[in-house]
Amino acid sequence: MARDSKKQVEGMLKMSPEELRDVLPSVLDGIRKHGSEKMLAEVPDCLAKIIRRLVEIDAAQFANNAPEAFSKFMDFFWETAGTVAEKSEELRLALEAPGQVHCNLEANDSPFATHFGLSAGKLSGGWGLWHFRDQDLKYYGPTKVLMGILTGDVDLHMAGFTSISVEGLPKFQIDLTPVVAKVIPRIARGGE
Repeated sequence: MARDSKKQVEGMLKMSPEELRDVLPSVLDGIRKHGSEKMLAEVPDCLAKIIRRLVEIDAAQFANNAPEAFSKFMDFFWETAGTVAEKSEELRLALEAPGQVHCNLEANDSPFATHFGLSAGKLSGGWGLWHFRDQDLKYYGPTKVLMGILTGDVDLHMAGFTSISVEGLPKFQIDLTPVVAKVIPRIARGGE
């Protein structure tokens, strides 16, 4: 199945936005059914590749036109990212450093809204936002920029000055910035 997953991921990267909207949920279901670990063995950077394709075809428009597919991908993203992080002691240690933290990412140009949490070196997350009282930090800005931060294609520090706003106590900004700027993109690239 891993080779089938690889072919499916590679095929998705060539699809039009309309085709991707129709196919993405079923491909993700198939990958989940047969194990994201098998797929990661064949395509370690699949998360980054899919995000880059969504950005290439206009992630905000895709999220507006296919919110169900987009939300399913973000659930898959965080589930798979958690799997990648668990396999590396170095990544687990980097995720332990900030302690327990809840972070939201929300777009100002689409329904893109996702969250992640860190606790005892474990990474989890999904579609939707933490309640504002539960969030420690929130990044708010264009879909393309937020997704680029997840892959490391957009420099978090530069985006903070030009494209996004950050809400939260300075302590959380300081503690979480290395995770968001370096660790999560590394996880999206398969832990490399």
